[in-house]
Amino acid sequence: MRDASPTTIYLKDYLPPAYLISRTELHVELYEDCAIISSRLHLLRDGSVAKDHSLLLHGEALELISVSVDGLALNSAEYVVSDESLLIHAVPEQCIVACRTRIYPQKIRRYPVCISHESYFARSARPRAFAGLPTTLIAPM
Repeated sequence: MRDASPTTIYLKDYLPPAYLISRTELHVELYEDCAIISSRLHLLRDGSVAKDHSLLLHGEALELISVSVDGLALNSAEYVVSDESLLIHAVPEQCIVACRTRIYPQKIRRYPVCISHESYFARSARPRAFAGLPTTLIAPM
């Protein structure tokens, strides 16, 4: 889980992404206690990046169910999963990366109030600066 205090990122430290996403496809399945997210990212490696550059995808509190590149399922030696990211070692210049993940929104500490209802998941959007905002709808069922 990330530290509660954010760190400063300076423009001089910024690097452009190694892979560009030309298209994103998402499919969300909502259940009483979790959501299952299927994503397909259409990727193209930046020409200035080394051919052996790994792909790093950020995600917090996700349980990886499966990952594939161009329809071929990856085995656990071809990627590394941490609490905050997925690192895929060998990614072609152009490909489609598909991931299936499970998330438990009510367990993410960054959003201390998460409500599930018959027809939606919702999270609180009430940091001090936005105390007047209502709860935000995440996705209808």
